[in-house]
This record gives sequence, C-alpha cells and structure tokens, in this order.
Amino acid sequence: MKATVKKQETTVNKVVNNRTNNRTNNSSKLLETKFINLVNEAKKETKKRDKLETVKAKVINKANFKRVVIGTNNIFKQNFNSLGYLLKIVSNDEQLIFEEQKKNSEFNEFDQIKLTSIFNVIKLARKNSDLYKTIQGLKGIQTKSGNYCIFFLLRTINTNLIELQKLIDLQSWK
Repeated sequence: MKATVKKQETTVNKVVNNRTNNRTNNSSKLLETKFINLVNEAKKETKKRDKLETVKAKVINKANFKRVVIGTNNIFKQNFNSLGYLLKIVSNDEQLIFEEQKKNSEFNEFDQIKLTSIFNVIKLARKNSDLYKTIQGLKGIQTKSGNYCIFFLLRTINTNLIELQKLIDLQSWK
C-alpha cells in the first residue's frame, strides 16, 4: 500500500513538474513569437515608408514643367519689387491659380500634386525666416533688373523642391 502511495506521489510530482516546465517553455516561446512578429511588423513599416518615398519622387518627376510653372506664370504677368510681396500675392491667389490651371485639359493630378507642394513651400516661406532667406539666396530668383516675378519664383522652387522639402523636414524636428 505504501508503494502505491509513493507511486501516486511520484506520478503527481512528475505531472506537476511537467506542467511547470510546459508553462515556462510556452511562455518563453510566446515571448519569442511576439518579438519575431514585432520585428516583422517593423520591417513592413520600413518597406512601406521607403515605397512611399519612391512614389513621392516619381510623382514629383512626372509633373510637367510647362504646365506647372509656365501655365501659372501666364496667369500673372507682373513683376514685383520684393520677394515677400510676391510670396504674399501668390499664396493669397492659390485658389485662383488652381481654378485657372484646371481649365487646361492637359493639367493632370501629378501637376496638381507638384503645384500643391510648391505652394506649401511658399506658405511656409512666409512664416519661416530661414526658409525665406534660403529661397531668396537661390540663384535665378531675380530678373536682371532686380525685380521678382512669379516665373522665376516657381522655376527656382520647382528646381530645388526636393532640397527645400528636406530643409523643411529638418526644421520640423527642431
């Protein structure tokens, strides 16, 4: 009888030990699986971000210079004495410019995206003195007579759009 009781006790001890071992193994496997899932999720997010950046670059390159810059310049045929006044006029008439541009049958969504990003830079330049000074210091922004015109402004921002957006991104982290 004592032998059967001992057998039962050892069997119970084995079952209890097996349960605790299984629990610790399962919890460590669960943590490992969660970690792997988090790493995979982070990789997916990085790939999405990289893909988004390449799509943005392609969109910016697909926009047509003639439709974006020259088409907008044709709406204004005026020179301005100061860059600040030009930025103010252009940003205040943004809706008018978009309405006029949309009348052009060749004006597409890529052109609209690029023109929107140019206007975003112009709006930020009115509020941010560093960006304003950067734009003012770019080559080709003034006419030979020292005046500013919308064509030169749009052409210069269009040419340097990626660098200006990088500058904006860097300033947003400060």
